[in-house]
Amino acid sequence: MGRTPDLLQSRHADLSHAAGGSGKVVNISGSPSADKNVQSVGARTAESARSEAVVRADSAIRAPGGGAWAASAISESCVGTMNRSWLVAQAFKPARHSAMSALQWAACGFLSLAVGASAQQPQTWETLPQNVWVDRPPEPLNDWPRHFRVGMLVGFNVNASFSMNGQFSVSGSNPGDAGVSGQNHFYDDGYVLRDATGNALGRTSFWGYDQPSQYNPTAQTLTFHSAESFQAKASAKVEGAPSFGFDLAYGGRLAHWGAARINWEFGFGLLPISIKDTATIPGTVSRKIHTFSTEGILLPTAPYHGGSSGIGPTINDVATDVSDLSSSVGDTGPGTITGSRTLDTTLYVFRLGPLVHWELSPRWAVSASAGPAVGLVNGDLKYDELVQAGNTSGINTGSVGGSDWVFGGYVGATVMYHAVPNGDIYLGVQYMPLGTAQIGGGGREAKLDLSGGVYISAGINWPF
Repeated sequence: MGRTPDLLQSRHADLSHAAGGSGKVVNISGSPSADKNVQSVGARTAESARSEAVVRADSAIRAPGGGAWAASAISESCVGTMNRSWLVAQAFKPARHSAMSALQWAACGFLSLAVGASAQQPQTWETLPQNVWVDRPPEPLNDWPRHFRVGMLVGFNVNASFSMNGQFSVSGSNPGDAGVSGQNHFYDDGYVLRDATGNALGRTSFWGYDQPSQYNPTAQTLTFHSAESFQAKASAKVEGAPSFGFDLAYGGRLAHWGAARINWEFGFGLLPISIKDTATIPGTVSRKIHTFSTEGILLPTAPYHGGSSGIGPTINDVATDVSDLSSSVGDTGPGTITGSRTLDTTLYVFRLGPLVHWELSPRWAVSASAGPAVGLVNGDLKYDELVQAGNTSGINTGSVGGSDWVFGGYVGATVMYHAVPNGDIYLGVQYMPLGTAQIGGGGREAKLDLSGGVYISAGINWPF
């Protein structure tokens, strides 16, 4: 019994230290008030220790690589807390406070394990901490602000119509003047030209004819024909074959609209177009008819084509015009115009409008666009014809040039494959009605119908 005060004094000192070293005397008489004091001191001690552990753990977690150190700090704080709580409990109420101490030990152990597990989780850019503010989300893949593309262009459903109405001269007609010696005469069925002697004595060896019917043995003359002009009225419509050219486009981004990008795009296309009409046209042909005397020679059989040497059979080089002598010979009669008429042009087309772009996957994207378009058609209406009358035919060639503007619009769609980070392969289609361009003159006219044009393009796209 003599040591009881000393023991109580020692426990009082330990309790005072556990309570924070305040030095105040605590009632330990075992009364109800003393019991309440013990519980209060234990609770405050545990709460203070837990707060200290949380503060130390939070500081450790915020430091780079501090998760493991935080777990160690919590464990250390919990051990100190439990020692002080156990001391108080043993000094005053061992049986009652043993359960509380066990719960406190379990709580501290769970907290240490949780912090230690979080320390094992790697910090990656894909999983950002919740207390980090991201000022701007990263740009998605393939979100380029501008693009430029170039590729092959194929045009379909482009047609042309041809018409002619009037009197037309024959370009190949050059019969020369009648009644004059030393002239060069070109005909549809032969020729009479100056030879190397200069047509000495008014005769030439440089002559030829094509058909036996040209010779009149009674009159001893050769008859030659030259178509000078024809009159015709006709029209025809021809469907054009696919035309090949190239296409360019440049554009930039305006805004985002949900998962789509709103862009603008300016495009340019160059497409050579050639459409040919080969219809046979009826007409009325006017011809120049000349005769030459063959007296004094034995006429070679047809066809005969003499040379310019001056050696060989010679004929008189002065032509006689017999075009108007009688209707049996005649200078005007029915005929046909064969050959071709070709519209040979180039279409320069410009377009500008909005474009909506969708990324379907990391490799595939689609876009749609629409807007106004304007085109310039420049080229020639060429003709290469044979003017036939009877059994002769004359050559008629030439061209009429011109240009015309056409206006309309377009709607198109494009599919792109992202082959490399800044290079795509694309395939696009456009419907571009542009109206009709007209080229012609001198009674000839050709119209290029672009009202139903469909254009397919394929090539390379560079986003940047």
